[in-house]
Amino acid sequence: MERMLGIDLGDARTGLAISDELGLFASPLSVIEGDDEIVLNRITDCTEQFDIIVMVVGLPLGLDGEEGARCFRTREFVVKLQERFSDIRVITWDERFSTQEAEKARHAGRGSKRGVADDGLLDAHAAKVILQRYLDWRYKNGDNDTGFGFDASDDF
Repeated sequence: MERMLGIDLGDARTGLAISDELGLFASPLSVIEGDDEIVLNRITDCTEQFDIIVMVVGLPLGLDGEEGARCFRTREFVVKLQERFSDIRVITWDERFSTQEAEKARHAGRGSKRGVADDGLLDAHAAKVILQRYLDWRYKNGDNDTGFGFDASDDF
């Protein structure tokens, strides 16, 4: 069954999340440490393990909605994804506050005062938030458009 992959690209770590087969719910998958090639290789493993039809990459917009230097790096990575996975749709999705939302959700679920990153999966949970936002938008609005996201083929 087809699934979608959420990606929270970071400088040191990249979080991955996966949708269920119905495309309704996202779950954290893994965290990758390493450069773009290591991340791309792990994503290749995911596409082989799961039937990925869409990759949703978090776009780190500023609070004002403007793109900064981090967006440029993300868009460069999105182009690499599109080149490597030409048969998979790659879109970007606004990731503002995804890490904070992941921290709050994980803290509430634990009922603990300890640090939320202690299991090393915070980036995967942030990827889950990004992917879940897309899935929720898709469910509400249909999947014939990317909504507030951007296709990798958009000019930048």
